[in-house]
Amino acid sequence: MFLNAFFWKLWHSGLTWALSDNMRCVLLLQYPSLGRELPSYLVPVLKSEILYKGLALGNLVAQASPALGVLFLRRPLLRAACGALMGLEICALGLVMSIWNPNWLPLVAFFVDWDALIGALGKEQPDPPRPDPPAASSLPTLRSAAYPAFYAAFSTLIAFSAWEDHLDYRLNVYPFTSFQMYSALVVKPPYDVHLPYRQPVIRVRVKGGSPPLPELAKLERTLNRHFCGIIGIERAEDIKARLHEARQIAIKSGQEWLQVELWRAVMLVPAYPKDPEPSLPIAGLMGTISRQGEIQVASLSRGWDAKRNQHYLVLDKLGRDLSETPRVSYVVDHTGPLRPLRGRWEDGRYYYTYTEHGYLTFMLDFPSTETDYCSFFYYH
Repeated sequence: MFLNAFFWKLWHSGLTWALSDNMRCVLLLQYPSLGRELPSYLVPVLKSEILYKGLALGNLVAQASPALGVLFLRRPLLRAACGALMGLEICALGLVMSIWNPNWLPLVAFFVDWDALIGALGKEQPDPPRPDPPAASSLPTLRSAAYPAFYAAFSTLIAFSAWEDHLDYRLNVYPFTSFQMYSALVVKPPYDVHLPYRQPVIRVRVKGGSPPLPELAKLERTLNRHFCGIIGIERAEDIKARLHEARQIAIKSGQEWLQVELWRAVMLVPAYPKDPEPSLPIAGLMGTISRQGEIQVASLSRGWDAKRNQHYLVLDKLGRDLSETPRVSYVVDHTGPLRPLRGRWEDGRYYYTYTEHGYLTFMLDFPSTETDYCSFFYYH
């Protein structure tokens, strides 16, 4: 698995993966997606360009170490050093990325040349009696044929998994996996310039009584971790299903709460050397659900009218308080102020003309609500 991660990081971007601000952005995005605060011991690392780039380079070296250990079977010290690096990487994944796999640590024992270690300690072992050589046979034994067959199957699986999307997932062959282990670059070019980074995220907020109950923070973290991967859902019925799921989790928590809200937002990671404190400059609701199960949802779907040669939006909404026609505004590529989207409502569609290209954030402003509703689309 480590070799797979090392390969994909170099394949996608070479040393740019480590020598850019990529590691800084990955860490600042990782903990909010887990519903957790950034550990205090990582803050000094993210404030130092030398430290976070050194951490990324160390990650590459450590993830290559298990494969290097195979090359040093007759060099006990180098082989043990590779095992130590592998153990360090297992611990670092937990401490830095909060990806804990302590069950991998016993594998480090395979990097120890026990015969050489016992000999170095002065406890020479007598040579075992040599068995009689087996009778010659023109046919391979089962044992001699098993190793080539295993490696051939393994290599074939990895080769197909690299280009056939999630083949290893469907065959359930973990840990023989093509999981690319955060190998993609999240930073934008030019890579030698410190730039802010913006990413769409999902946030869950839980409203309680007045004053707010601190116990609800734990429930919010649980829900944020559970729903961090639903950024792509748009249909009101799909959002409604997720809200009911969130309501059940909230009820089972035993906490007193009044309302659960699903939000779409844009997380801004400030450019180095600014403090590593992500913010949410753009945020809007997807929907809300009360403890009694009352739902309010608003979302947009888009289409193209070939006869009119024009884009249009269709409003998909649920809830009694969203009966008015909303105003539509937008932001391009998560930057800049909200701008009105010029167009008109006609037969349930909002027809508009748009000439820019980029990632669009649409905001819906209903006169009777205090908060805008938000939808994301990408225009090529």
